[in-house]
Amino acid sequence: MIVHGDTSGFVKQAQLSMAMFDVFTELRWALEILEWFPAIARNPLVPQFAYCKKMMHDRAEHDCGSDHEDFASYWLQERTRSQRHPALTPDDMTLEALLAMQAGLDTVGATFVHMIYFVLSNPAIGERLKEELERNLSDQNTSMDIDSLMQLPYLSAIVEESFRLGSPWHSVPRQVAGQATVIDGFAVPPNTVVAICTGALASGRIGTG
Repeated sequence: MIVHGDTSGFVKQAQLSMAMFDVFTELRWALEILEWFPAIARNPLVPQFAYCKKMMHDRAEHDCGSDHEDFASYWLQERTRSQRHPALTPDDMTLEALLAMQAGLDTVGATFVHMIYFVLSNPAIGERLKEELERNLSDQNTSMDIDSLMQLPYLSAIVEESFRLGSPWHSVPRQVAGQATVIDGFAVPPNTVVAICTGALASGRIGTG
């Protein structure tokens, strides 16, 4: 999709969409106002929807049962899966692809940048990571699949710490539904948006008085 750069502007639009999500999910009244302006709220997604629709159609037409597994391979498997779950329609797969593109580009990129920053800011950690990688992956015949990489404890620790300290989600907003409730001793009216700051949660700053 971006082999030749972001010529269609999809990555830039995904970044804008995630920023809008962060803001408007905590300002529900503003989101309701935005819905009255479809040119702002929906039109930027039209070309992306068309791209995802064509991409999934081409993938379904040329699916040759490759052993390589990605998001699309799981969605395509649902078409022939059992009676427990209804098969995914072409529109379902298009929407799933659009969500993966919107939520997957900027979030993965931001976390990866944080991880590189943390490692480069701590030379001793970077050196220890290098030693682990060289010790386990120096042989050209060594497999570098996800299962093998997950067996490297220091690499796994760095990835997990990067998610903790550099989470791509700044907050996790949820709305109180139905009736009033009590959260941590505070009475919260219905329809109130309760946002959890992931940075404070991950750094242990919540509940310390």
